[in-house]
Amino acid sequence: LDATDGHSRIISYCTQPNWLFKQNKPHIYPDNATFTDWGYQTGTELVDDTMHALGDYYGRLVAWYTRGGFIDEYGRKHTS
Repeated sequence: LDATDGHSRIISYCTQPNWLFKQNKPHIYPDNATFTDWGYQTGTELVDDTMHALGDYYGRLVAWYTRGGFIDEYGRKHTS
């Protein structure tokens, strides 16, 4: 983020992971982690209609950048 020194920073997360949505078939991730996956599509109906899972996901995502990591739903700590 050196390029933004002295300026406000805004991080935009526009695509939620597809495991948060009901799917007709599972998404197959590429074996190569550097491959751009343009076939990544999400559904329109959340698996959890209370939106708790979505909120938990964004909480972990923000904590990754603001708290140096997060603790997942299984109690494991992930450090950024």
